[in-house]
Amino acid sequence: MNKIWRYLGIGISTLFFIQMLPGLIDGISKNWGNLLNPKTKVAVVSVEGEICNLNRTFRQLKTYFADPSIRAILLYVDSPGGAAGASQALYEDIKALKAEFPKPIITLTPNICASGGYYIACATDHIISAPSTLVGSIGARIGTFGVKDLLDKVSVKYNVQKSGDYKLVGDPFINATPEGNQLLQSVSDDCYRQFVRDVAASRKLDPKQSVNWANGKIFTGEQAKKLGLVDSIGGNYSAIKKIKELIEVSADKEIEWISEPKPSKLAQILGDDKSDQGLPVVLSELCEAFYNKLALKNLTPQFKL
Repeated sequence: MNKIWRYLGIGISTLFFIQMLPGLIDGISKNWGNLLNPKTKVAVVSVEGEICNLNRTFRQLKTYFADPSIRAILLYVDSPGGAAGASQALYEDIKALKAEFPKPIITLTPNICASGGYYIACATDHIISAPSTLVGSIGARIGTFGVKDLLDKVSVKYNVQKSGDYKLVGDPFINATPEGNQLLQSVSDDCYRQFVRDVAASRKLDPKQSVNWANGKIFTGEQAKKLGLVDSIGGNYSAIKKIKELIEVSADKEIEWISEPKPSKLAQILGDDKSDQGLPVVLSELCEAFYNKLALKNLTPQFKL
């Protein structure tokens, strides 16, 4: 009886091994193939939607730049712009990372790469757009709301104490003053000057000709290429080809794309970028972000590119 059970066990084990054998062979074959002909690792980072907080994007870029196994980075931009500070900060971060960890980074933009989104793209080594991609909108703006007349109609009084002559500039509950408007205009003008300066330097354009490409106009990809705002027209295939050219690998070399999972839809809607933290922290920050979306403080000046 013991022999029967032993033979039965051997038979079952053999059948199980035979069933698993194709998968084992395939895995060994792939691993052996990767050892003999390793793939070229290229990281993919996305900047999508309205720009608000790009800390997560910066962390991704820093990780990929510092990783010696990653040969290049593809920055996927699909953004109409947004917060001026966040856009300019990531532009500076990319330049600093390129200097510390030299490796190619190119931008691919199939839909829209405007204002702050374009600012970020200018820090990369090469910009590829589709023929009809919307590119440009190089300018700056500060938007304010005024609800003073509405409050007067419903007999609501707004009292505030201030220290500093310009502290209430942009406050939606008081009437704007010429001095306040002049201050906001000067801030917008200076941000615009910095934007034009950085685009001209990065794209090797003549600042004296900025009236042709930096007056807030939006261009198609083909128009932008003629102006020097993008380098080439194409899509994914063009991006792959350009990456292989920059890292000097053969055209038939396979690329292994490296990317982090995107944050949840709720996190994206509320503008949260810390989905890699613990659940209590994420929930707390999502609640705060949701409050900020609804709060009246969003009626204060919004400085955007």
